[in-house]
Amino acid sequence: MLETIQSWLTGTLRRQLTVGMTLMVAAILLLFVFDTTRREQAYVLEQQSVQATELAESVAHSSAVWLAARDFAGLQEIVGGLAGYPDLRHAMVLDLRGQVLAHSEAIRRGQYLTDLPQGIKMQILHRSDQLVDVASPVVLGGQTIGWARIGLGGDTLTAKLVQVRRNGLIYVLVAMACSALFAAVVANALTRRLRAIQQVADAVQTGDADLRVHLSGRDEAAKLARQFNTMLDSLAQQREAVRQLAFYDPLTGLPNRRMLDDRLNQAMATSKRSGLFGALMFLDLDNFKPLNDTHGHGVGDLLLIEVARRLIGCVRGVDTVGRIGGDEFVVMLSELDADRALSTEQAAGVAEKIRLSLAAPYRLTVAQPGESDTTVEHRCTASIGVVVFVDHEASQTDLIKCADSAMYLAKESGRNAVRFHVAST
Repeated sequence: MLETIQSWLTGTLRRQLTVGMTLMVAAILLLFVFDTTRREQAYVLEQQSVQATELAESVAHSSAVWLAARDFAGLQEIVGGLAGYPDLRHAMVLDLRGQVLAHSEAIRRGQYLTDLPQGIKMQILHRSDQLVDVASPVVLGGQTIGWARIGLGGDTLTAKLVQVRRNGLIYVLVAMACSALFAAVVANALTRRLRAIQQVADAVQTGDADLRVHLSGRDEAAKLARQFNTMLDSLAQQREAVRQLAFYDPLTGLPNRRMLDDRLNQAMATSKRSGLFGALMFLDLDNFKPLNDTHGHGVGDLLLIEVARRLIGCVRGVDTVGRIGGDEFVVMLSELDADRALSTEQAAGVAEKIRLSLAAPYRLTVAQPGESDTTVEHRCTASIGVVVFVDHEASQTDLIKCADSAMYLAKESGRNAVRFHVAST
């Protein structure tokens, strides 16, 4: 049943446009009705608070002398005079101990209230759609001698809100009918040319992202088709940009930590199938911060880009070079040898090649807008930690920790060095 209703409502483009426009108008109007009701509610509640405040002040002023004289009959007469006030829930006069000296319900005289106001100024004790409760101090000769308390109900507010909602719903229904009729007419006129756009959109949704709409003419549908094609081109570029941001370092173009995690998983899986060792290297530049501090981050970025270029030149195409942040890089060697000693020797050769390459002087050309370019010469070495692995003898997390630990050993040994992680026995 539900599928039948859904098919009837959205089975054609014309119906989709009709239902969509109708629902849009309904949503806007419902939002308008909600906002209007909320504003009306706030306004009426504010007016009710003002009325309750003024009434409490009036009762407090009128009952001051009677309260000082402990004339309960006079106090009851004042409170009883409010019996016909619209939406009055309660009116009472209390002494400072909380004893009810006069009440709109005479039976409650003599009772004690525990929720006494704090302080000696006018207070709104409770404010909601159902009740506004206000307490005003009774003052005589500059001294507070009691309280006048007024509670107004929300019957009037509720009635007004019901009327606003009822009228709003009527307007919504009328607007929905008008918008449905208008949308049906517009959809009928647009369906023929928009169907071509819909077919392309369906094809793109199923994965044919290279398909484009071909509509001639200068009408809105043709313009929409051209804009739709432009949007598809832009989305294709954005998808590629997002992929670059998700998996590659934007400065150097090297794989980032996420891509390296995936590559390391692949390398470990390949090692399991082939039985060949791999190696993971962590590199940290030794003299990078002074360059940033002296010449700025722009020059530091130029050095990082040059480091990435040199690292790529030191490894094979099957190996991976990545940047994991700041001046830290990772090199992953795959498919070394089935023998651990030979694999360690090969990894050591590559690590030494990298160390020497990175230790060579850097000549960084800095472009100065409106001025001639300047060249900054800098020397920067690297501390390299290496761990050799095969199959899944260690987890990915453990391999990273081992390579990182070996790198810190290289740092501690005086920097510009290569250190291998040695498994504990």
